[in-house]
Parts: sequence; C-alpha cells; structure tokens
Amino acid sequence: GDVSTAEMLYRRVMKLDPNDPAAGLNLANLLRVQQRMVEAEAAYRWAVRADPKFTPAWHNLADLLDERGRLDEAVDCQKRALDADPHYADAMFNLALFLQRLGEHAEAATWWKRYLEHDRTSSWAERAKRALKYCEMQMANAVSEVANPAEATRRP
Repeated sequence: GDVSTAEMLYRRVMKLDPNDPAAGLNLANLLRVQQRMVEAEAAYRWAVRADPKFTPAWHNLADLLDERGRLDEAVDCQKRALDADPHYADAMFNLALFLQRLGEHAEAATWWKRYLEHDRTSSWAERAKRALKYCEMQMANAVSEVANPAEATRRP
C-alpha cells in the first residue's frame, strides 16, 4: 500500500540491474494506475529496451497506447509481443481487436482464428468467435460491393 516507497524501490532496482525488465514493467503498471501515463509509457519503453523479447511489457505498452488514442502504435507493439512469443494469446486477442477497429478485417480475422486455436471455451473465446463472424461479414460485404458496384450505391 506504500506507493511512493514502491516507486522508489522499482526505480532503484532499474538502476542496479538495467538488464532486468521486470522492475520497469512493475513501475509502469504502478504509474499507470495513478494515471501518470507519460511516465508509465517511458517505464514500459525502458522495459522493452532492457529486453526486447519481454512480451508482457510490449502487451501492456500497446494497451496504454490504445488508451491514449495511438492505435497504429498499439498494433505495432502487439506485433512485437507476438514476434517475441508467437503463442501469447492475450496479444493475439488485442491485436485482432485493434485491427478490427482499424477496419483491417481480413488481418483481424486471421488473428481471431489464431487466438481461437489457443482458447475455444472461455468467455473471451465467445467474444472472439463473434468478432470473427463480424469480420467475415465485413469481408463478404466488401467483396459483394466490388462485384456489384451499382448495388453498393443503392444501399442506404
């Protein structure tokens, strides 16, 4: 419960062992809860510099960037998380969600399918299944509009 002492200790550990990303991740999470987003971003970035394969830091940085309206950067961070750990299901889920929000339905569908290879039964899987169907419908509509451009202009 002593947030200021925890912050001080995380910063001290970061100085003592600059190759261990965990202190940076923990500091970033602490700062984020306090709504100190600029500092939290800097701490996440410190963590991924300390270890570019530290997937939790990439994932959390992506989430923070999304909250701050920087969705393209968030996509890049999720992809980096998956480069480091191709089986990191949370990153797959969020990457698919981000791509769907960007209107990249085909790429989002690919990631929804990959996520569902790891999780078929949870409530998150149910959400992923619905999102996959949505993306597939959007792709089918796009194909239909290309095949029938006159039809596409008549829709309300």
